[in-house]
Amino acid sequence: MKKLLCVMVILTVLFSCTAAMAADASDEDLTDGEKILEEASQGVYEPLTLEEATQKSLDTAFRIIKLLNALALPILVLMFSIGALFFCIGRFSSQKGMRAWGLGTIFTSIFVFVLIRLAPVILATVDGMVRNP
Repeated sequence: MKKLLCVMVILTVLFSCTAAMAADASDEDLTDGEKILEEASQGVYEPLTLEEATQKSLDTAFRIIKLLNALALPILVLMFSIGALFFCIGRFSSQKGMRAWGLGTIFTSIFVFVLIRLAPVILATVDGMVRNP
């Protein structure tokens, strides 16, 4: 216990000293934040306002949700069918493991289906909370 405490104290002191030295060195080397961002983005740097960044992230999220809605339905129907098959096999052969696996797969596929279908509503709610605090 004492060794662990000593190691934690040493690491804390070490990292706090290196962070302070790095902050001092970066103040001298850096001239302007926008120039650095321009160099890092190869001249494509465009400053964004908070509203523009929020809108871009929401648009990306809505595109991902549409893709998930299109791809998830066939996969979830297949999962539900396989789960029902395993549940029936486990029920008729009295194997509790297969029955539990099948029931878990059925419930999981239903939960994921509902979650993906309600994702636009959840995202719109979060958007409303962000825009109107």
